[in-house]
Amino acid sequence: MPRQTNESAAERSDHASLAANVRHATEDPAVTSALNQRGQDGLRRKFEAQARELAGPDADEKDVARRAEHLWRAHLARLRLASAKARREARGAEQADAAAESQAAVS
Repeated sequence: MPRQTNESAAERSDHASLAANVRHATEDPAVTSALNQRGQDGLRRKFEAQARELAGPDADEKDVARRAEHLWRAHLARLRLASAKARREARGAEQADAAAESQAAVS
């Protein structure tokens, strides 16, 4: 859940950029890349196992790879949809807060 602040979207973006730049300046890229790759490899193995289960015992490697790729893409699509929903809800909350502040100022 996003933290509640009075920062604008541009300020939050600037803070995120600052954090990313500090991280990239202070961490060894080889270590970071290795950790990211390890995580992605684990997900790929998970999707390959699911693909093998869906394809059945007689499936060839090409079919398993195709199914695993589509499971990977479906996973990424779910992440994109969840991110869009969270952004939409955050915008709605910001608009509601702004409306409440405007109403309070009038009262």
